[in-house]
Amino acid sequence: MKRWIQISVLSILIACVANIWYLNHQAVDLKRDIYYTQGRTSQMIQSLYKRDCELLSKMLKQKDELINRPTVASVAEDVIKSVVYIEVKGKVQDQNSGKMVDAHYFGTGFVYDTEGYILTAGHLINNMKLLKDPVMSVTCYNGEIFEVLVKILINREEEPNLPDIGLIQIDTKGTKLTPVILGDKNLSVGETIISIGHPKHLTFSVSTGIVSRLGNTPFYPNGLYLQTDTAINPGNSGGPLFGLDGRVYGISVFVLRFDERMVLEYFHRKHDEVAE
Repeated sequence: MKRWIQISVLSILIACVANIWYLNHQAVDLKRDIYYTQGRTSQMIQSLYKRDCELLSKMLKQKDELINRPTVASVAEDVIKSVVYIEVKGKVQDQNSGKMVDAHYFGTGFVYDTEGYILTAGHLINNMKLLKDPVMSVTCYNGEIFEVLVKILINREEEPNLPDIGLIQIDTKGTKLTPVILGDKNLSVGETIISIGHPKHLTFSVSTGIVSRLGNTPFYPNGLYLQTDTAINPGNSGGPLFGLDGRVYGISVFVLRFDERMVLEYFHRKHDEVAE
């Protein structure tokens, strides 16, 4: 009986030691799992924090870009002072009476440099030969009127594939002119385009559209043109075509009459040729 009791007590002690060892082992595993979970949680929190910071930074950058992005109004306000109104007056023979009568036509140009050189459409200069005693004058945005001293025409009658560009020089009388900046990038289809000119004597009118197409045309296959849906009318000839960066990327030269909204502009990227 006594031996049986001893065996029972020993068995109980062994069981207790085994349970204590098992519980201690479980506690160690649990502690390790807690540490592992805490580490993973910390990594996840750090990863999420980093991602959210990057997302917030990107959103703030996009917000700044939207706030600082130029608008048509802001660009037009900055560049319109570089645009000029060109008027040509003279005499022409009336086909019915045969008498000489007053005649005039008008167009647009823009200041190329501070020396008084102004770029415009070549046909504005070329058409002067249709008038007797023609006189060309230039009116700036501030209302000042200047006499034209020099007229240079790229003769498209001899070279029909040359661009429709003319160059005139005015006597600035010491007036400080504001030249445009020629664009230094390639435009893409869909980009915003701003036209400033004098359609039907509505001086210094602003219209806007997009670049619809880039390339040559059947009319002047060797030239480089852009097509735009910007509103262009008689009087816009020679006017600048601005991008949202405020730089000039084209000169208004002709309209496709079958669709008033379809306009082709001369697109000139070889600035060294303009300078020459």
